[in-house]
Amino acid sequence: KFALGGKFLFLFTQSFLYYISVFLFYNQIKNLINQKICFFIIFFLCAEPTILQYHSSFWTESFYFSIQLLLLATLLIQNEKNSKYLIIGLLLGLLFLQRSAGMFYIIIIIIYLLLDKKDNKLKKITLVLLSYLAICLILGLHNYKRAGIFYVMPTEGKYGMYKYFAKEILVEANNSSLIEVHKSEVRDSLIWIDNNLPQLNSKDYEHKNKAYSIGRVIKNEKDKIKYWKYLNQRAFEILINNPIITIKKTIKGFIHFSILNPFFVYFDYEFFKDYSSAIIGDFNFSEKHRQLIPARIIYSFFIYIVCLIGLFQIYKKNSKFTLLLLFSIMYYYIILGWYGKTRLFTPNLIYLSIFFGYGLDIIFKKLRIYK
Repeated sequence: KFALGGKFLFLFTQSFLYYISVFLFYNQIKNLINQKICFFIIFFLCAEPTILQYHSSFWTESFYFSIQLLLLATLLIQNEKNSKYLIIGLLLGLLFLQRSAGMFYIIIIIIYLLLDKKDNKLKKITLVLLSYLAICLILGLHNYKRAGIFYVMPTEGKYGMYKYFAKEILVEANNSSLIEVHKSEVRDSLIWIDNNLPQLNSKDYEHKNKAYSIGRVIKNEKDKIKYWKYLNQRAFEILINNPIITIKKTIKGFIHFSILNPFFVYFDYEFFKDYSSAIIGDFNFSEKHRQLIPARIIYSFFIYIVCLIGLFQIYKKNSKFTLLLLFSIMYYYIILGWYGKTRLFTPNLIYLSIFFGYGLDIIFKKLRIYK
């Protein structure tokens, strides 16, 4: 349920764009894959509940899925025109603009192009880089004009590792409470401000109880960016100094990251109600969340078994495209897996849909549902 006033048009637009993207993707794979496999892939993309839930919500996933599908569709176009590679670069730029997690995905595409047996690899990569960097340049110039500093990475990307991961490692490493860690980190941050941002008065931030909260109230954006860079460096310092705990928490994060959650949107809104008012509670700590874990594990296990079967099948037919899908999944594990939030795993479902289609085809043949 949602109030009207422009919101319905937003939801309709993101759903419409997604299914147009699915249609364009289908138009590319229908000539490369048999129709039964195509049906299973498209069925997964159109009806899988973990994907489906985001089209009727206000998260960023739906638009992100659409760009992913358009990018895959463009990569599968058989012609080798220059425009194809310029469009790939533009789509990579849009992927990054939609969510900062897409910033380095261009590395995966470059690897894919290097695996191509055809000529002109350098030319293709250059064209992709030109259009991608053009978008980054426009973004950086916009920030420079607005704030007097050139940057492209969103500020949350600079302190995300610290806020969501590193401080938890400190809690375990120091065998202390989160409150104590926050106090210690605030003291260190104020000392850093005195030494590196003398134009600021550190006493103005003494009332803050978290180090990343200080950055939010620094008014000058140049100073703010410098402070976020400090927190980013601090995060990696914590990780390097505590390798065993870091590895342990990363593995735990990967496991949580991988468990699909087709219930997320419904219960997230149920517990938060609306984000403009006081938060009622967090679904992740609710009894309902714990009750749904067995169902989520069973559902995830089923999807992954089918995908694993499909993986071996598609690798025999197109190893290069299979590697693109696998590298893409690995990319999101490296970029976001440590965080452990299942919502951030969802981009991988676009790539898994292809494995799923091949896997279900094999299963149906083994069960003699069709030949």
